[in-house]
Amino acid sequence: MGLNIFFMGITGYLGGSLFARLHPDQNHHISALVRSQEKADWLRAHGIRPVLGDLSATDLIEEEALKADVFINTADSDHLPSAKAAVLGLKKRYEKTGQKSLYLHTSGTGILIEKSDGTSSPKVWLDTDTSALNAIPETALHRKTDMWLLDNSSNVDLCMVCPPSIYGRGVGEPALSNIYSVQIPFIIAHAVRNGRTQQIGPGKNVSSQIHVADLVQLYLKLLRIYLEGGDLPTGYLFPVPENGGEHVMGDLVNAIARELKKQGILETDEVVTVEATDAELKRVFTTVAGKYLVGSNCRARGPKALSTGWAATEKEDIYSTIPHAVKEISQAVRDGTKSHVEEAKVEEAKAEEAKVEEAKAEEAKVEEAKAEEAKVEGAKVEEAKIEEVKIEEAEIEEGKIEEAKLGEAKIEEAKSEEAKSEEGQE
Repeated sequence: MGLNIFFMGITGYLGGSLFARLHPDQNHHISALVRSQEKADWLRAHGIRPVLGDLSATDLIEEEALKADVFINTADSDHLPSAKAAVLGLKKRYEKTGQKSLYLHTSGTGILIEKSDGTSSPKVWLDTDTSALNAIPETALHRKTDMWLLDNSSNVDLCMVCPPSIYGRGVGEPALSNIYSVQIPFIIAHAVRNGRTQQIGPGKNVSSQIHVADLVQLYLKLLRIYLEGGDLPTGYLFPVPENGGEHVMGDLVNAIARELKKQGILETDEVVTVEATDAELKRVFTTVAGKYLVGSNCRARGPKALSTGWAATEKEDIYSTIPHAVKEISQAVRDGTKSHVEEAKVEEAKAEEAKVEEAKAEEAKVEEAKAEEAKVEGAKVEEAKIEEVKIEEAEIEEGKIEEAKLGEAKIEEAKSEEAKSEEGQE
């Protein structure tokens, strides 16, 4: 029996790869949100029902969610209005049918980012450590949307997949979707533009990693569990290989530099160190988001993801993907091609920067409110001190008056005694 599946993000790197693996093997009824008529026509020609619109079309998204057994969001981890619309539609579907829908939401281990200056951190996060994950502040990347979903998805089977750095060539159709992830294309593109490959700080920062083909298999595993009526995991899922696949950024950057020289794209394989200041990041990478893509630590393990029976089996490692990526992306940069290969990644990085700045602004507002509250409390304390002084002054004044009255009484008494004495003498 096939499922009614609705996609947001089918033209992206991950969404396109998932669609490519899902479509030919299953008898599912797939619909997808797309922005262009060209992509809509391609989907229709391949048996997919296109829905023209973008993430701002929340009424349309809610309407489509109302029809979906499964809602897949690989579009934008931080677009809260569209995620809300999806959940509202799925909850209405439950009220109507009594059947829970599956919502596969893509977040990211960006929520775990630490120390974005190129230095290392020993911290490793587990997807089973619920208390630590719940304590991550709203200002962390992706966290605002995640928190809303975790708090408001009753009567929806919510699985929140948090990929680490994704590598590997996407298996989606080039006519439909992106075929590269963010991190490696970002490094290559800016190396070509600047004539040198760059790392942030000492390049000792460490990131977990997953091949896109293995990541797709986790989504398919969750779909199978849902279809078979099994127990779905709740909360965050970190799709990280059991052996804890990681890369040290300095090693990755140096491998890219060597390949750029080998292919004759750069004259040198020298790696330049960039300081993690906003001014330097904007100068070299055009965006401060470069520190998250190139300079941060993001280490995770996924015992919960592994407990589903999913496993990473792809033999291709991250370093073996570099030659092909260098060839394609450097060519696109030199041609000035505004293709999905690289330019979209720069825009994505800029969007990430905007999200970070927005989070900083929210944090600043909170601090400002705290400062204002502190001022009010300080004013109250000062007012209390003034009242205390007034009371003390009043008490002193009252004491003086009493003392004066006592003095007058003594004078009167003395006069009375004197009068009596004079009377006695008479």
